[in-house]
Amino acid sequence: MRGIGIVFRREMAAYFTSPIAYLIAAAFLLVTALIFNTNLTLSVTQNPVNVAEVPNALAFFMIFFGPVLTMRLLAEEAREGTMELLLTAPVSEWAIVVGKFFGAWAYYSLLLLLTLVYQVILILATSPEVGQAVSAYIGIWLYGGAVLAIGLLFSALTDSQALAAFLSIAVLTLLYLGEAAGQIVANLDLAALIRTLTLPGHYVGSFAVGLVRFEDIVFFSGVIVIMLYGALRALESHRTGGLGFKARGLRSLGGTVTGLAVLIVMVGGVYVASANAAITLDMTESRQYSLSSETVAVLNRVEQANREIRITGFYSAETIGYRQLDDAIARLYEAETDGLITREYHDPTENVTLAEQFNVQIDGELFVSYLDEAGRVDFSTVRRVNAENSQERNLSNAILRLLDINRFQIGFEVGSSNLDPEDTSDRGISGVLNGLEANGITTRAINLNQLGATGLDVPTEVTALVLTEMREPLSDLGLRVFQRYLDRGGRAFILADADFGATPFLSASDPLNNYLWEAFGIRMADAVIIDGLSNAGSELDILSYATSDGSTITDRINNPENMSSQALFRITRAVEINPDPPVQNGMVIATSPQSYGETNFENVAAWANNTTTGARVILIGDSNFITNGLVQNPQGNGILFTDGITWLTGFGESLVFAPQARTTNIPTVFLSTQALDTIALVTVVILPGLVVAFGLGVRWLRFGATTNWQ
Repeated sequence: MRGIGIVFRREMAAYFTSPIAYLIAAAFLLVTALIFNTNLTLSVTQNPVNVAEVPNALAFFMIFFGPVLTMRLLAEEAREGTMELLLTAPVSEWAIVVGKFFGAWAYYSLLLLLTLVYQVILILATSPEVGQAVSAYIGIWLYGGAVLAIGLLFSALTDSQALAAFLSIAVLTLLYLGEAAGQIVANLDLAALIRTLTLPGHYVGSFAVGLVRFEDIVFFSGVIVIMLYGALRALESHRTGGLGFKARGLRSLGGTVTGLAVLIVMVGGVYVASANAAITLDMTESRQYSLSSETVAVLNRVEQANREIRITGFYSAETIGYRQLDDAIARLYEAETDGLITREYHDPTENVTLAEQFNVQIDGELFVSYLDEAGRVDFSTVRRVNAENSQERNLSNAILRLLDINRFQIGFEVGSSNLDPEDTSDRGISGVLNGLEANGITTRAINLNQLGATGLDVPTEVTALVLTEMREPLSDLGLRVFQRYLDRGGRAFILADADFGATPFLSASDPLNNYLWEAFGIRMADAVIIDGLSNAGSELDILSYATSDGSTITDRINNPENMSSQALFRITRAVEINPDPPVQNGMVIATSPQSYGETNFENVAAWANNTTTGARVILIGDSNFITNGLVQNPQGNGILFTDGITWLTGFGESLVFAPQARTTNIPTVFLSTQALDTIALVTVVILPGLVVAFGLGVRWLRFGATTNWQ
């Protein structure tokens, strides 16, 4: 350690007594100041301020600054003949290599500290993401250390500073361009491997966005150690006269290769282990790369279900960057569930058949699914992850939809219904049945009258009951079964048509209609609605005019951008809503103000929710809209039924995440032109000028001292 300290102090003295070092520092500040001021100006007029703009730019400019700082470290010693003196000094080769490296790294660190003035300006001008800035500076500091270690290796391999700089720039350029491997290499795995071996691949998608990943720290540290070992072996070769074809030289070369191989394997092993451990630190204020409490609750359900889930992504080599960002989130799910959730990525251009099985629509899509007993994807359970900015929310919601598979069961009353769930004709309702089952909701036939006659109740696993186009009222026993089902918190979707028979379903004298009014404040009226304004050609073909005033059932109905999103009802009964209800209730769909029935009824559908028992009811004055011939014509019919089932059961409901701490997409820098000019003057002219002046002063003092001594 003493030897390292001696060499380190010698290097630092060389930096601070050389005018070249001050010129390099001035150039460094000038370049970063121009980048900062450009970003600051654009953040006032166009783009959000980017606190990582300067570190991000340095990831490129270090291709040139790094070799300039390191080319003289050992090459100059060899050229000037002082290498022999250095090697005979009471310091080891390791102390020489490490001391010189830390000297260059310390000088680079001081240059980075000088650029913190830009962050101070941002703090005074706005409310920047300080955590992201800290993360970016940590990353570019490690990045710079790796660059300097590479430069030191080439400085050790030659006695020419120019050649050392040229080789360093060439290698660093290749490593930098490897970040864009997907644009050059078509194979996804090869592009991913190349990107993993590049320096920007461990900075751009992590440190630069506020995510500190332990494997990235391991990568940069590993590069430094490996490069320093190579420089050490190159320095040791000076004692033997270089690496030649003599037996001793060959043994030295073989030992170097073996040592490097062992070191690379060790570093690689630590890197893979750290990557699998997914140790991260999210430094963003909005916790963008951390699992929220809502997601943790979903993952707890995954562990309770104890069924393996696969996150499958499709990325071509061109979207390898998106894969890294998505994987930063997906790997947290794997770690949180101890491997119960796994992730796998494919190239859709190479795995065309698999992409077709998943119905991949865009490059860079994610899916979640269960695995079967053989560990293969169960394609009947595949759920698409919405492609939006909030990837954690989208992924958690997709997993929530996956967990809902087979969790809900819908019972269709078949004892008195005119609509057969098995009928595939236009008059049947097999379409909605198949749609439910395709989404993982099981269905079953229920006969309320028969259950009542046998003294049974609706099975507890039935989440919701659907009553459609009933021929006659329920029997007394059947009605009691239905009442007990709702009283214990059951859910019901009741579709009652205009019926002119002797004993119509839900007539004014029907006990079930009276029960709905007393318990939920909604009931069917003995009236058919006629609408002269909102209709589909006939005044009896009613189109949805107004939508819900208190539920989410019709959020997607009447979308002005999609005319087919209106719902269509044919010969529709009116629904009454009690303005002073016993429970929460409200309108689902209403006709236009010009509609009328026997009285001034306008409601086509209503909802009711007993928050105490959990019972929910939807009452609609038409059944035909869910038949095979009409359920998708228009699309609003299918939407109404689907979203009605969702509201009743909770199936597919999205997670409600806590509000974000702040919004980062709005330009928040408010500076006058005069203020911008002042900042530019200080950062572009005054700071670099002071550094140059200080360097000239040091040069003058050294020159004057030398003259006086002479």
